[in-house]
Amino acid sequence: MYVSDVREVAEGVERIDLFFDGPADETLSQLQTPSLFFYRDRATARRRYRAQVAHLGDDPLRRMFGIGRNVGILWERPDVPQRLRAIVRGCLRP
Repeated sequence: MYVSDVREVAEGVERIDLFFDGPADETLSQLQTPSLFFYRDRATARRRYRAQVAHLGDDPLRRMFGIGRNVGILWERPDVPQRLRAIVRGCLRP
């Protein structure tokens, strides 16, 4: 997994873009993983998450958004394999 970009998108919010490189597994090497948005605290991250997904209802695009601790997750695609999601969520555990 590589960090492909880091930038401040708003005051106090950094965005980190990740990329998986898995030469032994073609599904990993062809998928860009999420952009991670680091907020100051969990409450801010949760408010932003709710704002992003509230209007989606049952839309499958809702799977493009996630949250872990104080980090908002924006997946590149809604059909990212569960094992990639688990890797990223695992990295965000305390």
